[in-house]
Amino acid sequence: MDTFNFPRCTLIFTLLSALSASVFTSVALAGNEFLSADSEGSESASELFTNPADALDEAQGWTVEAEVGFISSIGSTSNSNATLGGTAIHNKKKLKNTLVGDFFFAKSDGEKTAETLSLSHKLGYAMSNKNYVFNLLTYHQDKFENIDSRIADVFGRGRHFIKNKKHSLSNELGLGVRQTKYVDTTKSSKEMAGYFSLNYKRPLTSNTLLKEKLSILAGRDNIFTQLDISTEVKMTNTLSLSVNYSLGYNSKVQSGFKKLSKKMGITLLSEF
Repeated sequence: MDTFNFPRCTLIFTLLSALSASVFTSVALAGNEFLSADSEGSESASELFTNPADALDEAQGWTVEAEVGFISSIGSTSNSNATLGGTAIHNKKKLKNTLVGDFFFAKSDGEKTAETLSLSHKLGYAMSNKNYVFNLLTYHQDKFENIDSRIADVFGRGRHFIKNKKHSLSNELGLGVRQTKYVDTTKSSKEMAGYFSLNYKRPLTSNTLLKEKLSILAGRDNIFTQLDISTEVKMTNTLSLSVNYSLGYNSKVQSGFKKLSKKMGITLLSEF
């Protein structure tokens, strides 16, 4: 029987931690104002780390966001896809609950070509202004990729490297269990899995927000990597338009299935 490859995962986490530190340093030094040795440069550098997070601050209580998108094209072929999603966040002092749901559906010439469902819940507890612990529970279903259900339960620690009105950069590391059931007769798997994520947010203008997230869930049977990039343009106090791109990669798939998946969309976001 195969055993969980700790050296391989340790190497991956080491490299990604180095990447995290590199990104952190790049952000801190980005722009001429951070490289300046005069008083203005010092004030700008100080501002990066000490200013309150006006544009990126998280409100106390509930914040709910719904997302919907639909694209249809008719020509030599007829294609359509739709996405529905929602995020609910509850902040209360040191506790933060985050619920996320996402459903994606696609058709080509009347035949279904994709259908995925993803759900997650994360409970975080702040130990200080920068450090926190978390429990992440995820569920994923993609029958077109032979996944009837994939459940992961991870415990770990996170850190806010930067959190102010200009930038937000955080990193999470954890360890847990992942269980996968397949659509066909392939035997179900249960394995230990390591988790890594890197999250970055930056307001580009007064009404435009850039979001980037890299996440990796690495186990004996598969290493899944996902990169999500989105730009949100606020149109009113409650409505935003989002252009988003997702890239997913499975290190090991069964015959007939692709390792790389890509998704791009334009969605409407509504906050409550």
